[in-house]
Order: sequence, then structure tokens, then C-alpha cells
Amino acid sequence: MEILSHYFIGIDLPNHVKQNLIEVQQKLPSSFSYKQWTHKFDFHITLTFLGEIDDKQLTNVEQYLNNLEKKPFFLTLDQLGVFGNQKQPRVLWAGLEHSNELHELHHQISHMLTQLELSKDNRPYRPHITLAKKWNDSTILLDSNQLDRMQQIGQSVETSFEVETIHLFKIYPQQMPKYQKYRSFSLRG
Repeated sequence: MEILSHYFIGIDLPNHVKQNLIEVQQKLPSSFSYKQWTHKFDFHITLTFLGEIDDKQLTNVEQYLNNLEKKPFFLTLDQLGVFGNQKQPRVLWAGLEHSNELHELHHQISHMLTQLELSKDNRPYRPHITLAKKWNDSTILLDSNQLDRMQQIGQSVETSFEVETIHLFKIYPQQMPKYQKYRSFSLRG
């Protein structure tokens, strides 16, 4: 039986943005109790999760991304937020100012997945950068003061960068970092 690898399509972040996010992680109080803090080299923005795909599907995805017509664009980080229960949020993330270009790129890639008959996530697209996940201690609860402090720290996250390349990432769940660029595709249009 063929062992299939897991992949996703995403945007890597410039080093200055990654360093900014590491500093944000370090500023958060110890009451933010997470099992997994994202490694500096794993910071990214997911465009779409592909999951397990075989070599033929991988080749089709690569061909599509190689011919993608999309101009480079800018993104700006602007806030911190959480997914899940506010008292024990399952994910802590850095968010982005709304970008029509990013949503259009996501839409183009989702359309490609439909054409290639690959499964896709039907949830609304909520672009973010995961800073931490999996709440660690059920006895620790966040209160409104800690969430306010998080928002204050989030004000220091604001930074802009240009997206000139998207990447096909391969996932190595037992390694650190977990995500490695498998192929890169320059944006042009």
C-alpha cells in the first residue's frame, strides 16, 4: 500500500515578520497555557489544506500552480485573536487586515481543487497565522483582563509584507519544524 504524504498550499512569511511573531509569543503571560507553540520556521498563512494526495494529484496541483496568474500583493498583520472557548481557546492566532487579493487567490485555488476533484474545506476562509494551539491545562481559565492584555500585545504585531510567492508545503508531523517547502511558485500576472 502506497503511503501518502500530507500537503497544503500556503504563504511563507519574511524573517522580520517571523521574528515579530516570536516576540509576541514571548510577551504573552504564562496563563496562555498551550501544548504547542508554533516554531518560528512553521509560521505561515494557509491558502488551502490538501491532506493526503498521491503523486498524480500532486503533479496536477503543481501544474495548476505553475500556471496561476496572480500579481504580487501586500498583506498587513493587525491583531491577535483566538478560536474556540474564550476561557480556554484551542487556537491563538495573529490576524490580517482584509485583503481582496488574498481572498481572490484563495478562491482561485479552491476552484482548482474542484476542477481536480480534490476535497476542499467548505468552511469560510479565515486567514490567520497560528501562534499556539491545544490548550494545555484545564484548571487554567483566561479572564477578560488577560484577553485585553493579549489585544494590547496584538497592537505590536502590525507589520506589512509583500507576497510574491506561494508554496506547496509537505507536512512532517514528528519533526520540528513540521512544514517544509516542497515547491515554490512565483506570482505573476
